[in-house]
Formats: sequence, structure tokens, C-alpha cells
Amino acid sequence: MAISSVKTLSAIIAASVLTTGCLDLSDDDNDNNSHDNRAITAETDNYIFEYTAGAISGGVGSYTLNVKAKDGSDVSGEEVSSTPVMTMNSGMEHSTPTVSTLGDLDEDGDFSTQVYYLMGTYNGNGEKQGNWNLNVEFDGETASLPMEISWTDGGHTTLYGGEDDKINGMSGMTPRPYYVFFEGKHHMNNMHMFSVYVATKEDMLNYPAVVAGSTLSKGSSMDMSNMNAMNQKMAMPDMFTVNSVSVEMCLENCMDDSAVWESASASTTKDGVYTISVTEHAADLSSIHVKLAVNGVDKQNAAGTSSMGMISLTSSNTDSSHNH
Repeated sequence: MAISSVKTLSAIIAASVLTTGCLDLSDDDNDNNSHDNRAITAETDNYIFEYTAGAISGGVGSYTLNVKAKDGSDVSGEEVSSTPVMTMNSGMEHSTPTVSTLGDLDEDGDFSTQVYYLMGTYNGNGEKQGNWNLNVEFDGETASLPMEISWTDGGHTTLYGGEDDKINGMSGMTPRPYYVFFEGKHHMNNMHMFSVYVATKEDMLNYPAVVAGSTLSKGSSMDMSNMNAMNQKMAMPDMFTVNSVSVEMCLENCMDDSAVWESASASTTKDGVYTISVTEHAADLSSIHVKLAVNGVDKQNAAGTSSMGMISLTSSNTDSSHNH
């Protein structure tokens, strides 16, 4: 059974559970916490979808989507698409870096993935910023399941491309953002290992991992000779190959000339993950600093004044590592 071609975002949103079936939340509370470990279900004509969120730490979380056929038929091995999408208060919609939005169901009908959230449902002041939904497509049927995403500032940093590394934005060409999330810390053979996950943005729904061998767009140009939106034409974007990715991390005294920067190694099992190994570090480590270069070109902070970003650490995002 092949999955149907991907529909436009508006079509996916329109085909919500309010029109395709019913929605059930396991309880009615309306606090500012995520739906951690809560099962949320939606039904379409032929299937029941159940979404369960894992804990979120420093913006990094996971979810499991279960699919059941109403007639009891086996769905294992079939392909499912699931995309987290936030509709902001302004009406703008965007996704977020996700390890995989497309995959095969296991023998239990489950598909699990890891997500790196750029925004939460609420900001640090408790003000609602918008609504998250998990948009699902399976065997030509679609559903939209609500996701309430908790948020903790500091779990990632953003660096930006220069003049030769831009994407098409809302107001024209804009520097490409590179998102660096703290992936976790663990110990092995008396070594302390720190890992980060690096992703970038192609468009509002596409946030791929940054890994050597991948291909990214150089943005697209708009024909502004006719301001009528219906007549504007988008040119096909130029593409470039990511030939090399360099990630460096610093744990202490990172603003000093004496700072020690460790070169990270790319994971062989999970795209976008880079790890350093050190023998010791300060017990009260509260942050790490990172540098990123793609094809030998350093990425900069938003002001363009520094090639390093800082990620704040908390006890929750250093106690354990995520899957890699």
C-alpha cells in the first residue's frame, strides 16, 4: 500500500478530525504543560490514530504514533507520514526539526521519532503563542491531533549563514538559520561525551539535519516586475552539496583566548548528531559553546559579530542523552 502524494499544508489542516472523525483527549486539564505520556486519539473512516508524547527537555522530545485499522487488518510495515505543525497566533504555520516524518509502522502499528521544538505552545511568561498539531496521512486518509508543547528557553542556539548562504523568507532573501540543540551527555570508559544535533531550514515545513553529503537549496528568487501575487513566479532554487561539516564545542572559559575547543565527530547512526569526548569538566557546568562551519565557512550569530553560540544546560537535559 503506497502512501498518496503529499498534500498541501492547507489541505492537511482542512482535513482535520473535526471533519474526518472524532477526537479524544484522555483528560480535560488546560495547564501550560506538554501532553507528556497522554494518549490522544483521532478516528477517520477506516483507521484509529493514537499519539503519545514523551517528556520534553531543552526543546528536545519524542512521540509515538500508533495506527489501527477498524476492520482489524494488519498495518505493520505500511508507510505513515506525521508532521508536527504550529499555527501561530498570527496565522503563520511552520514545522520544526524532526528526525523523520515518514516511516514504516512496526509490528505493533507504532511509528516513533524525535523532535526538536523551536517554540512551545506557551512562552516563558505563560502567554500562548499558538497551537501545535500532529498532521497525519495514512492510506489516503488524514487526521490532525493536538500537541501541547512545553518550553524551556536555552536548550538550543541559532547561527546564521552569510551572503552566500541564504534562503527565501517572508520578505525576500534571508540568512539561512542553523539550529544547534543539546542532544545529551553520557559516560563511557571514564570519558564524558557531549552531543549536539544540528539542523537547518529550507522552508517553513522542511528542517533537515545538517550532514555531509546532503543537498540544500540556495534559496529562490522572486520576479517582482508584477506585484500581483497571482502572477509572481518563483524560480527554481540553485542547489549546493554539503561537502563538509565542522562542529566544535567549548565547555569552560570559552570567551578567553585560552579556551580549549574540541572537534566533534559525526554520528554514524543518526544524521545531524556530533559528539565530543573529554576526560573531565567542571561539576557545575551550566552551558556549552559551539561553533559550526559548513563547507569551510563559519556560521555567525544573529548580529554577525561572533562565530559561536551558547547553549544553556539544566539538570534535566544533562542527566541523560537522547537516542543516537
